[in-house]
Amino acid sequence: MDKHKSRHVFCSSSRKKGKVNSLKWRNVTQDDMFTFISLLIGMGICKLPKKMAHYWQHDWLIKGPPVFCKEVTSRDRFFSILKFLRFSSPENVRKDDPKTRIEEYLDVLRERSQTVMKPGKHIAIDEALIMWRGRLGFCQYIKSKRARFGVKAFVLCPSDEEWQGYSWNFHLYYGKDTYMVEDPNASRLSVSERIVVFLMKALLNSGRHVITDNRYTSLRLADYLETQGTFDRSRPKRKRAT
Repeated sequence: MDKHKSRHVFCSSSRKKGKVNSLKWRNVTQDDMFTFISLLIGMGICKLPKKMAHYWQHDWLIKGPPVFCKEVTSRDRFFSILKFLRFSSPENVRKDDPKTRIEEYLDVLRERSQTVMKPGKHIAIDEALIMWRGRLGFCQYIKSKRARFGVKAFVLCPSDEEWQGYSWNFHLYYGKDTYMVEDPNASRLSVSERIVVFLMKALLNSGRHVITDNRYTSLRLADYLETQGTFDRSRPKRKRAT
């Protein structure tokens, strides 16, 4: 992430040193944020049961990897950042629009993801469920997913072998999105079909082949993509042939 952009995304507190809800607090620097994110990534690689605080335990039976030590960041410092972490400027947050709390950061993340690489000829589009069991207005329950509860995201991934699992474009589902596409010819597409066009917007008219789940695929979508120089290689259900 660019340094000048991260300053606008991660809002530092104007609160002076002191205690906030029994946690010692001092203003967050950019290095603090990089350390914080690195620890989160490390927790995903080296998973410990039960509480996150166990990563700072001195007991050798549950001690985490060497990176989890007070010389890098203390336990209280990590939890104080986690407790008050925000991804948007307070003046830009609207209570009636939950995505204003996160979209500012996701826009930067999407831009960086698309700058790192360009997908090859074949791409895939599907939905994912990011596990979340807390209080959230747009939390979804999908029985067929492993997580079952979480935030639904529509993801475009390259099919290149060296980039498998890389999310080139993505969009969270907030429950009210219509995925409007500027092209008036796309107005006859259903919401699920427009999701494909919405994610493919920057890759249309480039001769790419897209593969989607059959819930997004139809002959109507295939015909539209062909007019946009893109080819749908998915097999639609008989009921969704038109």
